[in-house]
Amino acid sequence: VRLEGMDALRAHLRAVHSMGVRIITRISPEYPKRLLAAMGRQAPLLLYCAGALSLLDTPCVSLVGSRKLREPGRDFARAVGRAAASSGKTYVSGGAVGADTEGFSGAWRAGGRAILFLPDSLRERIGRMGASLQSGRLLLVSLDGPDQSFSVRRAFARNSLIHAMGEKVFVAQTDQGRGGTWQGVTENLEQHWSPVYMCSQEPEDPGTAALIRQGAAPLRTADIPDMI
Repeated sequence: VRLEGMDALRAHLRAVHSMGVRIITRISPEYPKRLLAAMGRQAPLLLYCAGALSLLDTPCVSLVGSRKLREPGRDFARAVGRAAASSGKTYVSGGAVGADTEGFSGAWRAGGRAILFLPDSLRERIGRMGASLQSGRLLLVSLDGPDQSFSVRRAFARNSLIHAMGEKVFVAQTDQGRGGTWQGVTENLEQHWSPVYMCSQEPEDPGTAALIRQGAAPLRTADIPDMI
């Protein structure tokens, strides 16, 4: 049984390597020190990575936010991406539609770097983003094997990594009391992984007001460059 298990493991590793994916563990020299410092034993045992591993050792800022953005949140997300690029910080997000994508677009078009913690298939992302991966400016990271499809569990699990990886975390928009953005931000505020800055362009929005009451610092879009 043990030999069969080892054979299966070798086959898995060969398949992963053939995709250009590396598996790093908590004892690997490439494992992000920021995650270990912030999360301790809560940090994942291993990460599946495709792209520029060196980005894991760069200063990072993270962006989270709703998938269905209103215009103030969209402007905020793009501004975070641009400011990360201009300041030499690596942009970190979850690679989802909405805030994540808007922020990535801002960072990428400004010549910046990006780390995306994925909740969906790493293999499919590699296929869609192959040219960008060759640039040396992008790293895709998954908690699970490269063929794991999207699930809410995976999305929530990767949220903590986005928060812990950033020296600062910026929130473009959130629903109050529900959803992955809310869950990730409230967990960060409880665990004190990173300082949280909330887009304050819509101060009467219930989600905005609630997170500021819980400890997120309000931030205008115009002030993002100075804060990063």
